[in-house]
Amino acid sequence: MKKSIAIFCILAICILGCNQTEKFYSQLLNSDKLPSQFFTINTSKDTVLITSNGAIIKIPKGAISGEAETVQLEIKEAYSIEDIFRAGLTTQSNGQPLSSGGMIYINAVEGSTVTLKQKISIAIPSVKLNDKMKIFKGEKIKGDQINWTNPVDLPDNPQLNALNKGKEIFLNNCASCHAIGKVVTGPDLAHMVKRNEAIIEREKASRVRDSEGMHDFLYAFTRNWASVYESSSYYRAITCFSPSTMTFFEQLSDTDLDNIYGYIENESELRNLPIPNNSIFDCLDSCRRYERTRDSLNGIRTQLEEKSVPMVIEKWNFDTSFRNTDTGIRVPVVIEDLDLVEPLSHKSLYYQFTVESFGWTNVDLYFKDDPRCVQSELIVSTREPYNERINLYLVIPSITALLPGGPLTGKENSYGFFEKDGSIPLPPDSKAYIIAVGEYEDKIVFSQIDFITSRKQSFQLELSLISKEEFNTKMSALNFKDLSISVADTEIAEPLRTVVKDLKEAEKLKPKGCGCDCGRAAPAAADYPANK
Repeated sequence: MKKSIAIFCILAICILGCNQTEKFYSQLLNSDKLPSQFFTINTSKDTVLITSNGAIIKIPKGAISGEAETVQLEIKEAYSIEDIFRAGLTTQSNGQPLSSGGMIYINAVEGSTVTLKQKISIAIPSVKLNDKMKIFKGEKIKGDQINWTNPVDLPDNPQLNALNKGKEIFLNNCASCHAIGKVVTGPDLAHMVKRNEAIIEREKASRVRDSEGMHDFLYAFTRNWASVYESSSYYRAITCFSPSTMTFFEQLSDTDLDNIYGYIENESELRNLPIPNNSIFDCLDSCRRYERTRDSLNGIRTQLEEKSVPMVIEKWNFDTSFRNTDTGIRVPVVIEDLDLVEPLSHKSLYYQFTVESFGWTNVDLYFKDDPRCVQSELIVSTREPYNERINLYLVIPSITALLPGGPLTGKENSYGFFEKDGSIPLPPDSKAYIIAVGEYEDKIVFSQIDFITSRKQSFQLELSLISKEEFNTKMSALNFKDLSISVADTEIAEPLRTVVKDLKEAEKLKPKGCGCDCGRAAPAAADYPANK
């Protein structure tokens, strides 16, 4: 927190002039039960005493008069029910029960005679303030019992004034969505200050970097919750509590927020409310265990995927720069004004296809001059979900042709095998095959179309998933002469399958109902204006 929200009850206690014979010898003064604290003061100076338990005692100059200029005071404190019980004290006034906000005893030590000439101020520490409390004077009655008498109202109290101001701000800004002690649209705000301190400690323990400035999270979250997305996993999770967007309160000053937080904390104590368990801490712990396991496995997966290999290995014997003429002389081939498709090329994680042919002609260059071929159009299209990583081939056994496919210009998910507009010289009325091979997750993507060539044709490939064994069986059944297409696992296939399997098992560690991924992406503050 930016400022202490410790709450003090300011008391003005009149201590009557007394001498040694007038001193209290009650249970309150029994040193066997409550420890004594001794202070020596100079009565000619203004003095402020701070006790071991945090009480603040202001003694004005000349307020105490004694035989000497210096006086020794004895102080005893009982703030908790354990202290009160141990000292044998009770909380009653003339038989009426009282709720104690704390007890303090101040007197001159034995052997000193002093007179109190004016009031001294006492602030005793308290975790809660109640404006209905009064100040009582303790008087010894029969035996060692104390009767609390002469109640007077609390004097004007800056802390109570601040709490009342905090209540006003809370009702005007927060109460429409939040309550203290129950869940409404937003989470229960009981003990939000205590919870913020716990958040800070847990966030510190989980961080590598310095956590300086984490006390500001509560202020920052109240003013603009989006500003702490990247800084605090707890406050990131809180934003997922409700589908409603929390309003920004950037207009509230630090003092305004201190007053609100003080009111909420004081109200929580007055009602004896427990610290609510919204399960976020439990979720965060579970999510961190899950995320550490997941991130470690994903790291291994990434390393393996970096070793991916070309999906298709093509092994065929032809020269892309020369062809044989009828005379047997190899001459350079020049193709002008042709916009050829670029064959698809993908990386593979699990499977590697091998396309082998022996003694085949360079089909891209041969078709143009082959008298058996006529200008045609052949377009193949695919559709989701398996069309992202596939390789296409056109096979025409009659002219010993094998041609890889590539995308056409301006046509999504459409492919050709020669020019980018789908045009290609083809032998008419010839048996032909279009084969699509690829990979989707740990499966093989496959499609095969058998057809008879004609001048203008288009096909829709129905891609499906098959096993490695099924693919090799289908390719063997085609029985192409001098052409073999087969598939085998890549070197990383098996270890990658193991990691992916482990990742699926790791998902079981993800706690249900926690929303580990909630709020992962920090929204831009501009997306959530203060008046939304």
